[in-house]
Parts: sequence; structure tokens; C-alpha cells
Amino acid sequence: MESMLRAFKLAPDGRTRANTEDLRELAHYFRSAQRKMLGYQWSQDIDMPKPITDFLDLHLDNIGDPMANSLTKLNTKFLEQEVLKYFAHLWHAPPLAGEDSTADPATRAASWGYVLSMGSTEGTLYCLWNARDYLAGRDLCGTVPGGQESAARKPLLFASREVHYSFAKAAQMLQLDMMGDVGSRDFPGQCPITDDGTWPLSVPTEACGKNDGLVDAAALAQLIDFFAARGYAPIVVCNVGSTFKGAIDDPRAIWDCVQPVLERHGLLGSETQRRGYWIHVDGALGAGYLPFLEMAGGYGNAPVFDFRLPYVCSIVTSGHKWFGTPYPTGVYLTRNELRVAPPSKPGYVGSPDTTIGGARDGLAPLLLWAAISQRTHDRQIEAVERCLRLAAHTHERLGELGPHIAAERARNALAIRFLRPAEHIMRAFGLVGQQTPGPDGRLRDEAHLYVMPHVTDETIDSFLEAMAAPDAYDTNSA
Repeated sequence: MESMLRAFKLAPDGRTRANTEDLRELAHYFRSAQRKMLGYQWSQDIDMPKPITDFLDLHLDNIGDPMANSLTKLNTKFLEQEVLKYFAHLWHAPPLAGEDSTADPATRAASWGYVLSMGSTEGTLYCLWNARDYLAGRDLCGTVPGGQESAARKPLLFASREVHYSFAKAAQMLQLDMMGDVGSRDFPGQCPITDDGTWPLSVPTEACGKNDGLVDAAALAQLIDFFAARGYAPIVVCNVGSTFKGAIDDPRAIWDCVQPVLERHGLLGSETQRRGYWIHVDGALGAGYLPFLEMAGGYGNAPVFDFRLPYVCSIVTSGHKWFGTPYPTGVYLTRNELRVAPPSKPGYVGSPDTTIGGARDGLAPLLLWAAISQRTHDRQIEAVERCLRLAAHTHERLGELGPHIAAERARNALAIRFLRPAEHIMRAFGLVGQQTPGPDGRLRDEAHLYVMPHVTDETIDSFLEAMAAPDAYDTNSA
């Protein structure tokens, strides 16, 4: 690998000795690794139609609001809108807002979103930005200044320890307080859910001794109650396919616990009073495959997470995870009535400045549209059923190899966790690991694999064979 990479070094004047054959060798290296990529939630089952290559020598830019006409012909907003309509239908959202989504009060009941130039992290950043300003009382789209009355409370982020690492980063960027930080700083020794009043960094999981990564909804309600009494408004993150464990929170179960608390503190909202909470669904992986699991006829009994629940404010998913695009992208969708008014309408852009990026990737909607159009719902249902069967089989077989592997799997998850094996197995199958609390609460080194659409029975058999070998847990093995 090192000798191959030397060919790609760039001289100060831009010259390189890499040629067509070097590029072919690099592609071959990546494709060899692709076949055994088990450690990440990236689908390598990428089925792009060949004419897509005709767009690689074009700069396509979706600058400005996705619903507004562009000043340049070199845009794919019409495809972006088709992708957004697809997800609005998939997630049972209201119809999309039109071109005047930021100005016309009649569009408040619609939904709005855009195709992301990054992965779901961009949707996380947008969600927290909008939620922070919404709860703080900023003007909303389609209203006169002041608009819907707001209590203008202090926004506070509530997330479990299973939440994606980007939430802490986004909160820091936005100067948005997180529950554990505020508790330790301003209310030391007063935590309502611990015996000694010490504040956890995040909302606990594993209620009732489980190790499935689901948020403890009762503890969440107690924490919200404590802070709501002190003038804070909660931003709650529901994991729908958490990063390491693949855990799927149940927004209905969470709402059943927190709704009485919100009502007691006057945070439910009304026609004249904006709601005093924000519930966001981080479905980077799960929001992609769970709808097809539901279409399969209740197989797996997955929880409802989408806009059928009136208290769900926003959802994000990644295009490169379940759907399979060649590089990161995603979709963010929210209720138009909850959107904070954009800061400006620059003449250079020709539309309200409603997205995080200025220049926006015009190729991303094209690739996501292509990925969706290559697979009907029937094919998606077949894929999710096959992946879940193979995940269940892998979990069962690992358990048969012995208790020393400590294999675990959350309900309806594509992820299987186990104690970290020897490094040669980690490298051979592209596994990743981290320290996680075990059933007894003590940290242990774990690894995980994901059964994504590209993973075959043969790859799993090869992995299981490696895990059954005597040196699978020989830490000196290389």
C-alpha cells in the first residue's frame, strides 16, 4: 500500500507520477477492502446507472433554498425536490412547502427540508441551530415580527450517551448548553436521578439492567422536570439506529413519560403559544430502513418514529448508509411551522438563505435520486428482511462460540457487538471498537459489525470462522 501511495504524491507545481494504471490499482485496492467492510454503517451495495459519469465534468450547484428557483441553470433542485417528496411520503410528513415557504403563512402546515452536502451531521447542526432559536423566541417563517407568542426559555440539549459524537461538537459550535454540563456547573449535588446528586454527562440508558442502548425515558422525564422548573426548554434527541449499538429509541414511549412534565410546566404549546420543546429523530441509519421493515407487515415490531407523531419536530437520515451513495449525503426534514426565519435574502443567490451552506452540492441529489430509483419498495423490503435475518444469525452463531465473546444485539438492529478480538481480525474485516459499559456497568473493550446490504453470507461465514480460531482473542496476534 505504501509503495502505491508514493505514486500519488503531488510536487509543489502540481506534477505527479501517478498514471491511469496507478488509478486502476488504487480502485482495485478499495474494491478488495469493500467486500469485507463490516465495521461501519456504510452500504457498499452501490448501484449507480452508468450515465451518471456524464455529470462528473459539470459543476452542479444548488445554491439557495431548495424550493426556490435558481439563478443558474446548472442546478439539480428539481431532483432535490423529488428526493424530498420521496422522504416526506416515506416518513408520513405533510406535503412539501412551495417556493414561498419562508413568507406565506399558508405554508405553515407543510414540511420543509433539503438534501445535505455532508452526512447527517449537517442535519444535526441545522436541527440544533433551528431548535435553539425557536425555543429562544426568534421570529418564525411566514409570520409578522413577534408572530406566535413564545416564552423565550433557555434551550437545553438532552441526549443519551449513545448519541452520535457530532451532537457534542454541534452544541459547542452553537454555544448550546448540554444537560450534564449545566447541572454540574449551576446545580452541583442536585441531580434528581442519582443517590448522591452527582450529574451524569448525559441521559442514562440501559433501564432495568438492560444493555441495549435505549434511553431511560423515566430518567429523562425527571431531568426535564428539574430543568423546566428552572426556566429551561428541552431539546430531546431520539436515536433511531445509534452509532455503536444500533439502538432504536421509541419516541412514543419517551413522549408518554415526558408529556405530563411538559404539560405541568406549560410547554406543550397551542395555536397561539409555540411549543416549549423540540424532539429530534437522529435516524442516520434507522430512518432509512425502518419504514421498509414496517411495510414488511410488522416484521420485528419496529417503533413508529416519524411525522405521524405530532410531537416529532425533525428527522435526519444519511444517504450513504442504508440507501448507498458513493459519498456522504443525507436528508433533513422538519415541519415548516417550526422554522425560524432566515437571516437574509441575498440578491446574489436569488432566494432566502435557508441552508447552512452557501454553495450546495448539486451532485448529491442526483446520486441519492439514482440510488432510490434503482430500488423499488419491494426490493427495499427484501433487503431489510435479509439483513435482519443475517444479523440475527450472526448474533446466534457468535453466542454458540462461547460466553467469552459476549455477543449482544439490540432489537431490530443491524449491529452486533462483542468483546474486541485480535487485531488481525479487526483489520481483515474493517471492524471498529470502543469502550462501552457492560451489563454490570463496568467499561469493556468492544467491537461491532454491521450487516448492511452489501454483506453476504460468505463474508459472515469467513468472519465466524476467524472468530472460532484459537488465536481470535490472542492479543499478541498480528
